[in-house]
Amino acid sequence: MLRYTLQNLNHFESIDGVLVERRAKIDCNDSGFVDVMSENMKICIETYHEIKLLSKISQDMFHLGLFIVSLGGGVILCCILFQLLYSEMLHETILNIPNWIDCGVTFQKMMIMFLIYVEKPIIIYIGRIIPLSLDVIVNILRTAYSYFMLLVNMHTVKS
Repeated sequence: MLRYTLQNLNHFESIDGVLVERRAKIDCNDSGFVDVMSENMKICIETYHEIKLLSKISQDMFHLGLFIVSLGGGVILCCILFQLLYSEMLHETILNIPNWIDCGVTFQKMMIMFLIYVEKPIIIYIGRIIPLSLDVIVNILRTAYSYFMLLVNMHTVKS
């Protein structure tokens, strides 16, 4: 909003210290042009100063919480992905148990039952709809980055 105001500073006028859009822009040849532009710039500077103060207050209040949430979310996601990948490799790991053939029939039956039990991999669903996997996480990150770049490009084009 502030950027738009600055780009169209001659379209605004100050009413009680608040910038309000005019019906028509003020021309640089109009009397009082410099005073209007100076007043508008002063209000933009004050607004930016207030934004900076508000961001500092927000940073001071929430910095630790945001850090913990970001770090915690990353750790949880990594642990879940690790467990999912680990569960997919469990079948192969069981087959590679050393000397299992030399063990008794009871052990071999337990091993076969365990193989049948782990044959179906553990699947965690996002919102009970989308199965969580490494491919899904990569696609989510790619999509988020694409949307971010789209917003940056749209913002750049408007400038």
